[in-house]
Amino acid sequence: AAPIPFEKDDDYQIDFIATATNLRAYMYGLEPSDRYEIKRIAGNIH
Repeated sequence: AAPIPFEKDDDYQIDFIATATNLRAYMYGLEPSDRYEIKRIAGNIH
């Protein structure tokens, strides 16, 4: 199976990244991030 290309405007992909990010933050005792901040940061990844 081939990897799925990242599309910053795909809400399903952003929701997955935001959920994974906030779960990881929770596990390390960090503050959760806002979905739109996560989308902005992820959108800068080339």
